[in-house]
Amino acid sequence: MTQVLSVALSVAAVFLLVRLLSTPLRWFWKLCINTLCGAVLLGLVNLLAPLTGLYIAVTAPAACIVGFFGLPGFAAVVLMQLFL
Repeated sequence: MTQVLSVALSVAAVFLLVRLLSTPLRWFWKLCINTLCGAVLLGLVNLLAPLTGLYIAVTAPAACIVGFFGLPGFAAVVLMQLFL
């Protein structure tokens, strides 16, 4: 009986550990994918730069801001480019 209980507790502990460790990894990968999408959006804006006159350097901080905040982040990056 004690062996069954110890195996059940071990399985529960491993399940809990995997669950706790996988959550931050999901957030990390979501942040990476959003940053990549932000970089693609900034690249598309730069393709239209000859028409709009707005060129935004595709840097890691700018891509993170656009990826994390979405459209408001894009507006913030554009305003920083215009006023700084």
